[in-house]
Parts: sequence; structure tokens; C-alpha cells
Amino acid sequence: MATYLCPNQHQSTTSDYCDVCGSPIGSSPGSLGSSIPAPPPSVPARATGAAPAAALPNAVAPVVCPHCQASNPGDALFCEVCGYDFTTGQEPPAEAEPILPAPPALPVLSGWTVEVTADAAWYESQKNDDSDPFPPAPTVRVVQLPEHVALVGRTSSSRNIHPEIDAGDDTAVSRRHAQFVQQATGWSVVDLQSTNGTHVAKRGEPVQPDWLVGGVPAALDDGDSVLVGVWTRITLHAPGS
Repeated sequence: MATYLCPNQHQSTTSDYCDVCGSPIGSSPGSLGSSIPAPPPSVPARATGAAPAAALPNAVAPVVCPHCQASNPGDALFCEVCGYDFTTGQEPPAEAEPILPAPPALPVLSGWTVEVTADAAWYESQKNDDSDPFPPAPTVRVVQLPEHVALVGRTSSSRNIHPEIDAGDDTAVSRRHAQFVQQATGWSVVDLQSTNGTHVAKRGEPVQPDWLVGGVPAALDDGDSVLVGVWTRITLHAPGS
């Protein structure tokens, strides 16, 4: 229902005379009656708590970075985690690999030799019914060690195996049995998972009772011996010894 304002500021439902004070509507200058629209119905206050993002008309769904899978605001231009450019699709620059210093080069150990012979005592401790007979005329061979690595084994032309330290006719030695490996100031020996194992006898001491662990170097000194097969003894000698 429309209402009208009288000269005395009363709201009247009639348009000719105020139904409150009886004054004519619009009788005073500057106070002509006018229709006053009814106020809109009150809107109940919203319960506390923010509206869900989906209910907001301008809400933008989060975006997942295709480079690092991190969740970012829907209006983000760059990934906040890795810097991926959502506008152009340009991926962040790859991190440079750290430059590690090269390991120091080992000095060349020249003049080291090994003495290869058939050891009767070693044969007696290792032989069994299947062992080859001990060589009737054992020889002593001196082999100059090359730089860095020397293979211990038996030659096989068909398999292209030519060890620097050849165990000859000792068939209990594997084709690739062990190897001498240069260290900073000397040599070590490594068993190559051989069938019959590798033993070390330190200079002036008895043979170690246990086999070397395959792949684990054992340090050698001047005069130490490596025993393989059923009779082969390989003794290391430093230059001038």
C-alpha cells in the first residue's frame, strides 16, 4: 500500500488529508505529497562462516601444475612451487647438475712384479681326489705388473680371455679368477667370485683360513702372497726388492 507524507511529517494512507492529523496533503510549500515505496522485506542475516567457494559467483577453481603437480590458485600466472608459466606453458629451467671435482689420478707404479710358482705345501693342503697331479718340474715365472689392473686366471682363446697373470695348468683356477688392483701407494687383490676362492698369505705369516669376500679388495704389501687353485702361489714384489 502506498503512503503519503503530510506537512507535519506524518505518513498517511489517504492522498487528500492526513489520516493522522487531518492536514491537507501537500498544503505547505515545499512539502508536496509524494508516494513512499514500502521498504523491502528484511533479509535474514547469513549464518556465521564463509560461503563455499562454489556458491560465490566469481570463484575460480584451483589449478594443478602439470610440471610438479602442486595445487595453485585458479588465477595464478606461475606455479608457486616450481615457477611453471600457466600462460605460455613454459617449464621452469632445469637445475644445473653440480660439477664434482675429478678424482685425483693415481700415480703410475712402475717396477712392481709378481712371482708365479707352484707351491707344494699349498697343494698338500688343498688337493683332493679330483685334483690334478702336482707339476713334476715346477717353474718360477716373473710377471711385470701393468698399470692399474692385472687379471689372474687361465687363458681361453675361444672366449678371448688373456690374463696378465696366467695360472697355466692349474685347472682349479677360474678363467677370470681374481685381479690385482693398483692403489695410491701399492696394490690390492680382489676375488672375482671365483669357483674355488682366493686366499692371502701375509709375508712371514700363515695363509688366512677364510676365503676373501668376492668383490672386496684386500691390501697387499711387498712380499705378500696370493694363493689360488690347488698349487698356484703369486708373490708380490716392490721395485728393487
